[in-house]
Amino acid sequence: MPSLLPRLQRAGFRKGLGQGNSTWLAVGVGAWGLRKVAQMAQRNTQVLLREELKPGQRIIIANGRATLEDAQDQGVPVTKPLAEVNEGRKSRKQRKAG
Repeated sequence: MPSLLPRLQRAGFRKGLGQGNSTWLAVGVGAWGLRKVAQMAQRNTQVLLREELKPGQRIIIANGRATLEDAQDQGVPVTKPLAEVNEGRKSRKQRKAG
């Protein structure tokens, strides 16, 4: 079956466009459409970014959101990473001890 659609597509376009046969042209267009639908239905997993996160770091996945670099370029103050904020804080055990 997988090799049937490409053959029908080629034959349909060749006979439909080359010989002017509208039935074969419809077969070619239909076979092309089925192949495109099958291609879109396949799972294509593609790794776009792989990065190690350290404790306190975060990753935000958003569409159409300004990045930290964009904010810095525009002079907007950027908050410190969570690890830097927590650096000066003491845990409960440290507070009790000292």
